[in-house]
Amino acid sequence: MSGASDLPGLDEVDWAGLDDDGGAPEVPVLLRALARRPPNWDDLWRELGEHLVHQGTCYPATAPTMPFLAALVPSASAEQREHLLRDLVHFSGLWPQSLVSDWRPYPFPIAAEWTQDVHAAVAGALPPLLLRWAVEPPAVRYLLACLAGLHPEPGRVVAHEVAVMAAELAGTPRGDHLRIAEALLRADDAAALAAARRVPDLHPRKKPGRQANRTSPAVAAAAVLAKGLIR
Repeated sequence: MSGASDLPGLDEVDWAGLDDDGGAPEVPVLLRALARRPPNWDDLWRELGEHLVHQGTCYPATAPTMPFLAALVPSASAEQREHLLRDLVHFSGLWPQSLVSDWRPYPFPIAAEWTQDVHAAVAGALPPLLLRWAVEPPAVRYLLACLAGLHPEPGRVVAHEVAVMAAELAGTPRGDHLRIAEALLRADDAAALAAARRVPDLHPRKKPGRQANRTSPAVAAAAVLAKGLIR
């Protein structure tokens, strides 16, 4: 079936069992449609997003969707790859952002529901995407660098490339931003948090707040890396 062959395992997921008012049964339908790259791809992509997250809240189907979202990348156009990778950065960032958020009424950091599963699902889908580094344009490499920083274990395969890119873009918003990813990939958490606090032109709520003091520097820096994504 056209589109289905690009998404092996899609039919093995019990999407109906994952339904929680997020419209999970529609997810595989939309994924298959996106794999075909129709003229209305952008509309389908936006519709899929509505079934995966609402105002920062994930659904039971969000994490199982991440591998298939990543699987769409290789056959997508450059612009579509940017959309998909930006989504993966966004979804990856929901876990650290929920841990440092000051508006959540807890005396200690608690991850928002499903976000840790989503973060782990993106990490598991990341290695094949990072292998594309050499063939991707700079805008896509920037997103891959952010994903690598958010997932240092699989991301370290491009640690050198991220450092080079950060140096090449030094003095620019993206260069400042990539310093966070570079430090996270070096496991230099203090440097990552310092770089996060130096990122200019971010709304104050996008920087680590009081709750960040109750979690690790790496988590606080990762929250800025994802939330402050430069377009």
